[in-house]
Amino acid sequence: AAQAEPNPIRAIGHRLDAEQWEQAAADIVANGQALISQGAWRALVRSITRLPREVLDRDPELWLMLASSAWSNGDMIEVRHCLRRAAALCRGREDVDGESRINLLMLPPLVMLGDLTSAERVLEWCESRVPTDARQRKLLPLARMWHDLTTGDAASMSRNFEALANLVRSEDADLLFAWLSRSGGGLRGSIVGFRGWHSFFYEFEDAVMSGPIAELESHPVRTMTLTLRAWRLLWTGDLLEARAAIDFAEETQRRTGSSRGTAVDLSHADMLLRAVAGDAAGSEASGRSMLALIESCRGIREAFTPVYLLLQARACWILGRFTEMEEACRQAFTADFSNTPPYFEGALHLTQAYCAVARGDLATATKELAAATRIQARMPVAAFYGDATLVRAYVHLLAGEQEQAATLFSDVLDRVDADSSLGLLIVERRDIVDALFRVLPSASQPHHAAQRLQLAVRRAHGGLQQATQAAARREVQLSARELEVLQLVASGASNKIIARKLLLSVHTVKRHLANITGKLGVGGRIEAAAAFRHSQPAPP
Repeated sequence: AAQAEPNPIRAIGHRLDAEQWEQAAADIVANGQALISQGAWRALVRSITRLPREVLDRDPELWLMLASSAWSNGDMIEVRHCLRRAAALCRGREDVDGESRINLLMLPPLVMLGDLTSAERVLEWCESRVPTDARQRKLLPLARMWHDLTTGDAASMSRNFEALANLVRSEDADLLFAWLSRSGGGLRGSIVGFRGWHSFFYEFEDAVMSGPIAELESHPVRTMTLTLRAWRLLWTGDLLEARAAIDFAEETQRRTGSSRGTAVDLSHADMLLRAVAGDAAGSEASGRSMLALIESCRGIREAFTPVYLLLQARACWILGRFTEMEEACRQAFTADFSNTPPYFEGALHLTQAYCAVARGDLATATKELAAATRIQARMPVAAFYGDATLVRAYVHLLAGEQEQAATLFSDVLDRVDADSSLGLLIVERRDIVDALFRVLPSASQPHHAAQRLQLAVRRAHGGLQQATQAAARREVQLSARELEVLQLVASGASNKIIARKLLLSVHTVKRHLANITGKLGVGGRIEAAAAFRHSQPAPP
């Protein structure tokens, strides 16, 4: 029976004695990392949950694997529960190394759940109890980085990014990749714009995509890296490459699946880039997808739904949809944000300042900006929410105070130039950035890099606009029915699902697809979907 059935526990489980159950558990542990590397969390959970509870409660590795599976589903409450069970078992065995490994994984779920007291306590334990000669201690910068997100210590975060870059270059890089595999990919776009992120990610991306992980299409670290690549390209102002990177990451996600955290991050990047491109419908669709993912994540939905509303408000600001922006900001203000990330309050004040600018209420905008600046002095806000200094410059410009506006905007350009973060100017309304560039020549000391940065912004927007217009011209060639079919293909629907939704036969759907690929001059459905969205083929 065991030979005929792929899962021997299913075939002979009812006849196993205690010793055989122990062996079955050992086999699951031995094979578990391979399943995690393949993104096969469901298969892993099915195997573990067939074990008797007394067997499960004797092995912390099994609880650690259950935590990894819960992480992939975005269930942070279950992650915390499983990690605490694993830590308790290690503590009972006086296994300091095992408890160290688990506590180093504990920081992200505690931070995301808003349990900052426990996060502080766990970090203190790691700092004092992880042996100084243990390999696990090299992961402390990663734990400190998550802690820095709660304290706003930007200088510490920069140091930790540098330490992680050194780890990636070392022979112990496998430690970091194993940690990220367990957490379904534990880095997110929310760290974009923090000093030191770029240099770390260049090292990290090179190590991942030139190593064995690159060959494992479903590996959680690979799918996370593809998403972070899109964020990097967006933040350096390479909008066409960012668009292609998002398309490629989306196609990979549809084929292989990914952790929900990575999927949320990808939807966010797509929503923001579509807003920059002026694609209101596409940005709104990505926002709906992002919200649906957040609401499916237990523990995350409570903390991050108000955050999503601010992200939606940001996209509306870029698109010039001020009524929708005001409504999203109002909902965020009235939501329960007791468990939101620590930077939420500063982001909320900043968003309210943008709303006041949209209304022409400069007094309220100045008041909100003062509050946002005061909070951000101790708790920096992720850069994609906007920049307080830039909008302060614009408020001064609206008030006729050109010299003050030029001085503040020069400070922004200094940061953009030093950090190669052209995205700070990209994810802002173009009319505002253009107006601030125009005021610079009137300043007593014109900025040394203003002309170069202004040209880079224009090139980035111009390239993206041309691609969007090319996509629109291609869409005109399709009939109404073909366009319906292509829209469903782009959403990831199979031929059978398309046939059912449009009340067609599968044969007719295939005929429409053949016509579509012929008209668009592409080789298949994936390329057709990418051409429909952006006229940019997915990279190889």
